[in-house]
Formats: sequence, structure tokens, C-alpha cells
Amino acid sequence: MEVGLAGAKGFGVFAARWLARGETVIVGKATGYPTERTRVSVQLDWGRQVEMDAPATLLNHSCAPNLGVRQNHWSAYDFVALRDILAGEELAFDYAMTEHSLVASLPCWCGTTACQGEVLPWSARDQRWREQNAVWLAPYLRVASAVTPAQRLSPWVNR
Repeated sequence: MEVGLAGAKGFGVFAARWLARGETVIVGKATGYPTERTRVSVQLDWGRQVEMDAPATLLNHSCAPNLGVRQNHWSAYDFVALRDILAGEELAFDYAMTEHSLVASLPCWCGTTACQGEVLPWSARDQRWREQNAVWLAPYLRVASAVTPAQRLSPWVNR
């Protein structure tokens, strides 16, 4: 992986070589567990954030991501190629794969034809998107996807 300038996004992570679909591209290791969200934290569970080492912490959002997330045994995330990735391509994941909600609206700078103009969290995604991306969602969001609308209204559902 190579870190370089990524236009309006600042820095980004780029593939230094061709990467095969299904390949674990980046293994994220926790550097801290802040009690509140930070600019570089990623959501692990309800009310639980992790900050990861570089290059994981430098990955940008894309509305058409080439990486998915998989929780690892370091209580952080691995990033896995969703498709074959060419050398020189920017590596990016959809922040909705880990973030239930956002503290503030964020403009999207991904520049893909699928760009929605803003970064949308999991809570703003429809059921079709959730089902299509289920294998690449953070485990706590997979559980939340399985909860029915009636269960969401129940005070007995553990969140």
C-alpha cells in the first residue's frame, strides 16, 4: 500500500500492486478505544469506537467501495477486496459498513458515478443496500439489520 494525496479528501491509500477479489488488503490494529467518537475513530459496536493504525486510519469513504470490512481478533477491522483492484487505484470503503449514524453531515468527495453527494451512515440506508452488503457490515450492524421494525420499537430489544 502507498499513502498519497487524494484530491479534496487530503491523503488516501493506494494499491501498490494488483489485488485479487477476496484478498485481505489491510489488517487494522487498534491504537486506542476512545470513549467518544473522534475524527479518525470507527464504530465497533453500540457506544464503542476504535482508532486504528495506519494505513487503515487513512482509508477514505466511497459510495462505490472496493473494500469491505471484517472484524478481526485485534478488536479492529480488516479490509478485504470486494473486487479485483488495479495497481494505483485508491482503496476505500463505505463508511456505512461500520457507522450506524454520524455526528454531523459529511460531504462525499469520492467522485464515482454512484456518488450520493454526502456520506450516508447505515441508518440512512435502505433494506436492499443492507442485504446486498450484509457480509461486509460490522457485526453489530448485521444484528441490527436482522431486527424487524416492530422489534426496533420494543423497549426489550437489546441495542
